[in-house]
Parts: sequence; C-alpha cells; structure tokens
Amino acid sequence: GYSTASYATDISPPYFGVSYSGGTNGAGFVYEVTHLTGTGHSDLQVIYNFCSRSNCADGGNPASNILQMPDGSLVGTTSSGGSGAGTIFVLTPSQLGAGIWDETTAFTFCTYWEDCGHFGYPIGGLSLIGPSLIMGSVSNGPSARGELYTYDLSAHIWTAYTNW
Repeated sequence: GYSTASYATDISPPYFGVSYSGGTNGAGFVYEVTHLTGTGHSDLQVIYNFCSRSNCADGGNPASNILQMPDGSLVGTTSSGGSGAGTIFVLTPSQLGAGIWDETTAFTFCTYWEDCGHFGYPIGGLSLIGPSLIMGSVSNGPSARGELYTYDLSAHIWTAYTNW
C-alpha cells in the first residue's frame, strides 16, 4: 500500500497514519508507529484493516489525516465503501488488549443527494473544531462543486455548507 495522508503528529508518541491501499483486504489500513526507546528504531503495527465487514460496510481506501480525539479515539474518513461513497470512522482501543482497536462507522456518505440528502466521496483533511465536532470536505456536491461539512460525533448531526 501507499500512504497518502499525514500522521497525527499533534500528540505525543505513538503516531498514527493511514495507507490508502494494501492490508489484509487490499482496501487500506490504519497503522501505529512507536519509537523503540534507546534503539533509534521504530515499530509499525497495523491496527485496523478496511473492508473487514461484508460489502465493505466499514469503508475502504482511507485518504484523510487521522485525528486523535480528547478521549484517545481516532477519527478519519474513507473514500469508498459504506454506501459506496465513503465513511467517517472511529477507532477505539479494544478491551481485548494492547494493539487491538475496534472500528465504528459513525457516518456513511451517499453517492446522490436524492438517496439521503447529502453527498459523498470525502477528500482532503479533517479538522477538529470542537470537543466532538469535525469539519471536512467532499468532492461530490451540488452542481459537482463539492461541499464542506461538519459532523458532531456525539450528537450524530451532519451539517452541509454548500453556498460558499
């Protein structure tokens, strides 16, 4: 696979990033990089492989940066999967042990406005603009111009900004 997004470097190690392709299912993965103290080396561990669910319901081909939320969870977007036009995903450390993360699909993007009242194919980075509020953009919007959006991860509220 190849990494197209930036690391979550605004936090202390470990660092997290994504690979757009590759992994167990060929649809990308999220990884963690830890520094091995005193060795000058680092260790990379895959913490989630996309398209792990039937019909790629958990999304595929992550292309955004990873945000680490105040609670330690990781948030990002995929450019495919879900309903076909990408997802917003949340990874949380599993109760099963170190190095295991659980994925939740927080939001599924639609291909056509008529299907669900918003558009899809997230592109670019995500920004954390409130304790649980993220902002991003999609390439498919009204008149094929794209749109900005906010999504509240706690309240599950989507807001589109199309007239800019």
